[in-house]
Amino acid sequence: MMPNRIQNSIVIISDFLICVSSYMVAGSVFHNLLDITISYLASFLSLASIAIFVFYIKKWLSKEDERINKNGGLLDFIKVVLRKRFKDNCK
Repeated sequence: MMPNRIQNSIVIISDFLICVSSYMVAGSVFHNLLDITISYLASFLSLASIAIFVFYIKKWLSKEDERINKNGGLLDFIKVVLRKRFKDNCK
């Protein structure tokens, strides 16, 4: 039979080890969840900014197409835009 002091010391040490290991596991789980959340938010923000940029470019191109060429197609639109941009450079 063990003396009480040794038995109590073993219980205290084992409780301490269980407490520390549970904090370590909880910390690693929280760290992984935080990494996943930050990664998700970063990808969402980058995709959202690209979508907003494409939306405004598309809107600008549709206004230019209506203004320059009401009945033509894409090739006529590109020709007119290029002529308009570079007509002053040929003088």
